[in-house]
Amino acid sequence: MANTATPVRRGTSGLVPDPDSPFWPTAGIALLLAAQSTVIVTKAVNWDEFHYYAMVEHFRSGQLPTALQTFHVPHFNGLPGTANNVDAIVVARRAMFACELVTLASIYAAARQFADQRIALLSVLTYLTTGYVLQHGFTFRTDPQATAALMVALAIRARAPFGVRQGLPLALIAGTQAGLSGMIKIKAVLSAPAFLGLAWLRFTNDGHRARPSNGFMTPWGMQAYRDTGQPLCREAAEAAPVPLALANWWANWWVFGDLDNGRPKLFASRDAEALRDKYIQFSGPLFPAGKEVPDGAAVRASEFLVPGPYTAHDAPLVLDGDLLAPAQTVHVSRAVHHLRSAGEGDARLVWEPAKLLPEPDDLNGPSRVAL
Repeated sequence: MANTATPVRRGTSGLVPDPDSPFWPTAGIALLLAAQSTVIVTKAVNWDEFHYYAMVEHFRSGQLPTALQTFHVPHFNGLPGTANNVDAIVVARRAMFACELVTLASIYAAARQFADQRIALLSVLTYLTTGYVLQHGFTFRTDPQATAALMVALAIRARAPFGVRQGLPLALIAGTQAGLSGMIKIKAVLSAPAFLGLAWLRFTNDGHRARPSNGFMTPWGMQAYRDTGQPLCREAAEAAPVPLALANWWANWWVFGDLDNGRPKLFASRDAEALRDKYIQFSGPLFPAGKEVPDGAAVRASEFLVPGPYTAHDAPLVLDGDLLAPAQTVHVSRAVHHLRSAGEGDARLVWEPAKLLPEPDDLNGPSRVAL
């Protein structure tokens, strides 16, 4: 008897939300925060919480021995007025719990700059379920305060626009928060790589908004492409005409340069053949569809993937037995055609709208990169 596969249905079933719904990470966050809010008053007081409380007592009596990493101490000056030390620490824990909430909100805000709502909530849930955070994220230490200030600064830097008018005030706020965290806890300097990485990411992304996000151009994307050997470029050209290739970034020149190799390392063989044979450099980084016909070249079959009008350039050439003079335009179908030289010099047959492109002297970049 043949087994029949039962289709998997996604979506809601009655009142149960979709498995991919943001409801689930939100529910997890709410449950964990509810659990933490009860542990605030039941968890045994650690020795270091007594240590930080003692610093508050010393400040109140004017006997604080050092000013280093004590910026937070004056803000808890009212704690010694409570019934006993343990009650005072529980009150301070509530303030630390508020700092943890600020940290979680900042993580969500920063993550939303790079991911959808569900992933941002999962980021918050991941942080909250970390063992140390779950057990000690609300305890009376300097860590919750410094972390909240750092994450506020990171969230601002992740979302703030560039520019003096809009970005400068927010940059000053972020800098103030980062400096504040260092005054609370010197170990805040360990977050410097995160700030540097985020600054570089924002600079590169905002500086090149015309460049789309392309997973194919990432190292793992290129590796997966090479492993499968699937001719993605050719398949895209077969699905719809791609009349123009643009090398407007240094990495594009490097990638295209791989086509000069007899055995390309970056491209599948069929993709390399399609790109090398079906596009020519017209000016600067502009590579329209076309063919180069060297002087004296014999008849050769050549595939055209981009149908439309093509214009002869530089010298006469012969297309399917018909002589084309320079500047003469002919319509070419998507098929295999036969080209040969007319014996009067190197010729090119170029996609006709390319005549509207800028001249080579008007563009930056190498004057010649062979494809």
